[in-house]
Amino acid sequence: MKTKLHRPFGWLILAAIGIGLAGCGSSKPKEPKMTEDPCNAKPYTHLIGTNAKELDMTQFPKGTRLLYPTTPTTRDYRIDRLNIHADKDGKILRLDCN
Repeated sequence: MKTKLHRPFGWLILAAIGIGLAGCGSSKPKEPKMTEDPCNAKPYTHLIGTNAKELDMTQFPKGTRLLYPTTPTTRDYRIDRLNIHADKDGKILRLDCN
């Protein structure tokens, strides 16, 4: 003798599967728009080759770092942060965003 108890719950199972699959959609989170110069380094490229010891750090965007080979840094990645890299003698070698 068959019971009909399993049939009313069949639609619940199908609905649960459908809801579960709907949550697996391919909606990607929006990525931040990348620009060619996210930390605004271009206006300062003329400083490459000059002495970092003569810089007025207040002229740069907030958060700018002056990095020598022995400067300890954090590993957090911030694309909007300007880094000024200098050698041990203070000569500016490059600028980058991070």
